[in-house]
Amino acid sequence: MQTRILVLVTKFMLIGFMFVGIMSLVACQSAVATPPPATPTPSLPQELTFYAWPGYLPDKVMADFKAEYGVGIKYETYGSEDEVVAAVHAGKVVDVMVVDYRYVAQLIAEGALAEIDYRNVPNYKNISANFRNLAHDPENKYTVPYHWGITGLVYRSDLIPEPTSWAILADPKYKGKVGIWDIPASGIGIALKAVGYSINSESLTETQVAGDLLLKIKQNSVIINAAEATSAKQLASGEIVLAVGWSADIIEGRTLSKEIKFVIPQEGTLLWGDNLVIQANSPHQYAAELLLDFLMRPEINAQLVNGNGYATANEAARPFVDPELLNDPVLFPDTQKLYNVELLLLPRNVAVLKLRAEIWQQYLDTLSAAQ
Repeated sequence: MQTRILVLVTKFMLIGFMFVGIMSLVACQSAVATPPPATPTPSLPQELTFYAWPGYLPDKVMADFKAEYGVGIKYETYGSEDEVVAAVHAGKVVDVMVVDYRYVAQLIAEGALAEIDYRNVPNYKNISANFRNLAHDPENKYTVPYHWGITGLVYRSDLIPEPTSWAILADPKYKGKVGIWDIPASGIGIALKAVGYSINSESLTETQVAGDLLLKIKQNSVIINAAEATSAKQLASGEIVLAVGWSADIIEGRTLSKEIKFVIPQEGTLLWGDNLVIQANSPHQYAAELLLDFLMRPEINAQLVNGNGYATANEAARPFVDPELLNDPVLFPDTQKLYNVELLLLPRNVAVLKLRAEIWQQYLDTLSAAQ
């Protein structure tokens, strides 16, 4: 009898162990078979707003993006770098903006830019290491490098001799024939270069000396139409014979006249750089990130260079760039051969920053009165 009871108890124990084992196995299989809930992909808007200089986004690129994602691009333009910051401060809402690197740190500090989710921008890998982790955005949390270049003089070689100095802008022989863009930092920076100072001078005295020269330059100058992407048409028509300009000016200029040339004055040149950013209050961050990623595709990015004539920070795009442009030293300069190159920065000295603003406003006021 005792033996039978022992056998029955043993059987029940075995059955119990088997039940526990089976339930554990089912539980494990259930855990493996049930994935965590997926994060839903945000729906795409009908349209994104892109805010940049004129000519920065070719029509074909916008059309290709819409064809792939069904999202149109509303392209809004500005006429000066300061206009971008002022628009943000005034409450303007856009999705993607092009911002000069000098203003990035300020906009980050003000909470105006969104952190980029690079899981949605895998083509960021194509950006050259030379353009990553720069001082204005050390971890590239907010910016994707877009275009860069050098500043020089574009001129009509059949109407004036080759310029050797920035001071030619103030030469009275060219009254009313000098083109200047409404860009205070570069305008004052060029005047500082012309009188032998750093474009980033923190001295009130040096800034005032440059301001005095700038007021002489204004007697010769006209503001280049901000609606135009370059000064090429005004140079080709003879309306102006000399202009402060960049690679896009000379590239378009060559198509209009073989007499339009580009030169870096003996005092040296200014480096500039633009970034793609997403506004913090954009209601379409995911779609904006898709646009950033699209623009970083090598073949698409090359279309930007071929279409607007500005150098790219996208290393993978270079094989797709028109060879004539890729080998153009104005567009892709050999930085080892450049001399007296300075990266244009915003003054840290508040008094100098204020004086610069006053000088530029005086320049514009007297220019308007003269015209």
